[in-house]
Parts: sequence; C-alpha cells; structure tokens
Amino acid sequence: MFRYFLRSCPLTRVHTQCAIIALDYKINFTAENSAGIPAIHERVAERVFDLLTSNGGLYVKIGTPPPQHLTDGN
Repeated sequence: MFRYFLRSCPLTRVHTQCAIIALDYKINFTAENSAGIPAIHERVAERVFDLLTSNGGLYVKIGTPPPQHLTDGN
C-alpha cells in the first residue's frame, strides 16, 4: 500500500526524490571525493529527469524549448 502511494502521488514523488538527492549530496559531496563529484551530478540529473518525466504535464512543458519563432529576436 505504501509503495503504491509513493508512486501514485506526484507531490510525494517530488518530496521523496528531493530528500534522496539532498542526502546523496550531503553524504558524497566531500573534498575527499572530488573525483566522484561528476558521478554524483550524473545520478542527480538522472533522478530529476526520471521524476519530471514520470510526473509529466507541466514539468515536461517547462523543460521544452520555446518555438523557433519566439527565439528569433523579431
């Protein structure tokens, strides 16, 4: 039941993933692990991408580039 709730509620997914990302940075983002920092960024980027695509809707619209006619500068 709890797993179903975590998958079904977009707000819960956002809070859960934000907590996981914050813990990942808190635990692994250290001076001693400077060589592993790009891997942390890669993991976080994948988590954010998965979160936004699973929530869909407005999140996907925000990440879409604007139409060409709006970026021409005319």
